[in-house]
Amino acid sequence: MYYPSFNIGIEEEYQLIDPETRELLGYATQSMARERMVVNERAPDADLSDVIRAGTVSVGTPVCTDINDAREKLLRVREQMLELGVANGFKIAGAGTHPFSRWEGREEMVAQYRQMAEDAQMIARRILAFGLRIHIGVEDRDLAVDVMNTIRYLLPHIFCLSTSSPFWNGRNTGLKSYRAVLVDSLPRTGIPGAFASYHDYRTYVETLLRTNSIPDPR
Repeated sequence: MYYPSFNIGIEEEYQLIDPETRELLGYATQSMARERMVVNERAPDADLSDVIRAGTVSVGTPVCTDINDAREKLLRVREQMLELGVANGFKIAGAGTHPFSRWEGREEMVAQYRQMAEDAQMIARRILAFGLRIHIGVEDRDLAVDVMNTIRYLLPHIFCLSTSSPFWNGRNTGLKSYRAVLVDSLPRTGIPGAFASYHDYRTYVETLLRTNSIPDPR
């Protein structure tokens, strides 16, 4: 019987906070596809990018064999970020939004998000939100589609566990996750529909590509 590897990769975004004012100084984005962590700074003369790149912070976790391996690697990344913050005078926070800071900073976006900003313009540029991405390895494509269909049932439960953004622009939104509201305003986002097979999924993606609805399969 075939068993998928279910290997795991995790990426997190960290808010960099002024310890006195609690304002957002910038934020760091991990990506398994890049060699370095991308740092977006609020002030043009900030040196947070240089500080983090000069450190020894890993970029996300590597591909991990199981959840215990992923937990160990992720804790190390968090420890490194905290150590950098202590050494350089800023705090680290992890949440879906910042409670009150507005964003008019210098953007150093990865290509994927730069394209999103060009496509969606102000809709994308107003979204100051942070997240955690978990990648699960399922080598068999048809099984991957089955897993994707099945996990839809569990998404509300996972969502409840992940909420961390009740505040936005200094106000209590009345929601547990205002980040979800912000992200939902973007085109081509949300929970995918159910697919009968991997072939069904590929046909759908190819239709989107052929009609220029998406730039690439990602």
